[in-house]
Amino acid sequence: MSPPTGLTHEEMDLEKLIKEIGTKLQLLEFKKSKGKDIVAKKNTATLVRHVDALPTLAKEVDEVKVKIEEAEQEKGLSMEEV
Repeated sequence: MSPPTGLTHEEMDLEKLIKEIGTKLQLLEFKKSKGKDIVAKKNTATLVRHVDALPTLAKEVDEVKVKIEEAEQEKGLSMEEV
């Protein structure tokens, strides 16, 4: 049974992944922009948490990117099109 929006389940999954990666990229950009303030305040504990959070977020973005690429390939797109 198709979803009521007229989209297939695969398309809905892909839209969900695209929304997820957009949210994670926004959070990553926000964290990056806060870096200068954190360094300026010289709060070591906050700085360590910030430094730990950035690679974690970057890894999460990359994982979602791979899922999007896999979904696109499942739709029949070539790697060049993805």
